[in-house]
Amino acid sequence: MSSGAYPQLHGFTLNRISCFSKMVKIRVHLVILIQILCFNQFLKTTSVYGTIQSYDCSLPPPDVFMDTCCEFPVLYDEQTYRNCWTTWQTPGVLNLIVGGGISGGAGGCVAECFFNQTGVYDGDSIDLSKLTDMVSRNVPFNNPYFDVVMTALEKCVNQANMRRPRFLLIKHSPDIIMHRKNCNPISGYTLTCISMHILTNCPKSERKNGKGCDDYIGYFNYCNSPI
Repeated sequence: MSSGAYPQLHGFTLNRISCFSKMVKIRVHLVILIQILCFNQFLKTTSVYGTIQSYDCSLPPPDVFMDTCCEFPVLYDEQTYRNCWTTWQTPGVLNLIVGGGISGGAGGCVAECFFNQTGVYDGDSIDLSKLTDMVSRNVPFNNPYFDVVMTALEKCVNQANMRRPRFLLIKHSPDIIMHRKNCNPISGYTLTCISMHILTNCPKSERKNGKGCDDYIGYFNYCNSPI
């Protein structure tokens, strides 16, 4: 169920260049998460990996690739997403990212492009029905991820749409990347939320439990900084 190795989103306080060099090696559906997380931690999830301990939420998450912890399903059309990423993944853009996907940035704009191309984003809100239809083509009813994914879609779309006023303020803030207009973070937020829900609710049959996964999952369960 693994996808190809294409770059996606991340964020946080990590070194931007180092962060993006790693993204080139990560599957398409994971990049959406990674770029946003480099700049902001804002999701609270429920862990299935044991006892929650204390973490310093001012620090970045442990340096662990999510696909070493869970065998992620392919949720989206990779070619469409890859086309959007090609538009934004240029040295000039990456070197000027100030706020990552949350404040526009390459990651947020890739996500917005992807949702525009697939009809999931109408310029105002995320269409749960269209997103569900798109994902269901890759994750049918008999897929071990079906219940987890469907729950993630409903939860994350509702959360994202409730944050529309704040996202609009970000969208209309001054240009920060190559004089391009800021992108609405609602798409990147939705994709990130979905990935995090799947990660922290990974079906037992799909868990990989690689080195550092307990701390990686625990960090995101413990740290909650909503945007």
